[in-house]
Amino acid sequence: MAKLSHLQVLSQGAIAWQQFRRELCLKSDLSIDQSIDLSNSDLSGLNLRGLELSGVNLRRSDLTQTKLVAANLTNADLTNADLTNAQLNEATLHRSNLLNVVAHNLDATGADFSFANFVGAELQCFIATGADFSFANLMGTELVFANLQDSSFHGAKLGRSLLSYANLRNANLAECDASGSIFFEAELQESHLYQTNFTGAKLIRSHLVHIYGVMAIFDQALLWGADLSWSNLMRSAFVGTDLSDANLRGANLSYADFRNANLNGTDFRGANLKGADFRDVKNLDCANLDDTNRSQIRWN
Repeated sequence: MAKLSHLQVLSQGAIAWQQFRRELCLKSDLSIDQSIDLSNSDLSGLNLRGLELSGVNLRRSDLTQTKLVAANLTNADLTNADLTNAQLNEATLHRSNLLNVVAHNLDATGADFSFANFVGAELQCFIATGADFSFANLMGTELVFANLQDSSFHGAKLGRSLLSYANLRNANLAECDASGSIFFEAELQESHLYQTNFTGAKLIRSHLVHIYGVMAIFDQALLWGADLSWSNLMRSAFVGTDLSDANLRGANLSYADFRNANLNGTDFRGANLKGADFRDVKNLDCANLDDTNRSQIRWN
């Protein structure tokens, strides 16, 4: 439970809080990370703009509609906290723990979530344009209808997450693990997907036009009706992938691996298929290879 004295100081405003932290740091043998306890607190609707809250224990706290704009929550523990309709614009949550948080309609535009732990979080309609999720753990996270445009997920763990209808336009997912995740009708246009792992992911009717997906892995993924036209997918892997009715028109697919892929209705018109591996593909007769150089494809 939160310490009453800590809550009383917080209610006095930013100046009193900053002075309290300085004094606590001087007096206590414990680190501030261990000393400040605001767990299980009702902080809903408060204006905590720009406050120094690094290392603070906010487990199970009610932060609904709380203003945490530009606040420093580095290493803070927000496990099971409720951040619904809160404001975290430009806040710093580097290495923070957001395990199982509920944060519907949270606005975290430009926030720093690098190395944060979001496992099991519910982030429907989450707004985090231009945010940094580099190397964060978002496994099993719900991000349905989230607006993540221009954000960075470089090296992040997104496995088994739900990102249906999410906006990831121009996002950086380089070297991200998104295996087993669901991207139904997600917007990924012009995103950076270098070596991104989509093994077993469901990208049904997703939009991946003009992506940079060199060496991306789509093995065993479902790409029914997905649009990957005019993308750079050189040396990418589609082994056992279902590309039924997918649009790969004009894409750079040189040296891509399509072994055992289902090409029923796949549109390859004008694609660069130099060195592409088509061994044991399925439903080749139903694919459109107009304006491609079949002699450059590896068939056996």
